[in-house]
Amino acid sequence: MLKKFYVSSRFANVERVRKVSTKLIKIGCIQTYDWTKIESVTSIKQLEKIGNEEFQGIQKANFLVLLTPAGKSSYIEMGIALASNVRVYVHSFDDTLLSLEETSSFYQLANVRVVVGDLDFLVDYIVQDQRNSSTFETEG
Repeated sequence: MLKKFYVSSRFANVERVRKVSTKLIKIGCIQTYDWTKIESVTSIKQLEKIGNEEFQGIQKANFLVLLTPAGKSSYIEMGIALASNVRVYVHSFDDTLLSLEETSSFYQLANVRVVVGDLDFLVDYIVQDQRNSSTFETEG
């Protein structure tokens, strides 16, 4: 079974989101929703449609990747993932999120992994963790 994923972050991190998504797709994972393709939002109705698509994408995912620093919607997305029993990987380039002053009680939950390192390390970590937690197949 190929794993499905959703990547959450803020718009300022769009290139990092695309890089992680591309790496996961190249190994055979399926992206459930790609919010980085949204060019502009011009109405509340469009925002509602996007919200529904993001919500469904998170619920369909086997795992969610949250790239920090993240925006306010990212933490809502993380909440949806946790409530849906979707594994969450919170990424940081440094160990700031591991300190008592900067961490969150939600980062300590059993279904959350805080991953410190570069983006290649993050993807490798996700693949290994998913393989260890259940059936994980990649193409090629």
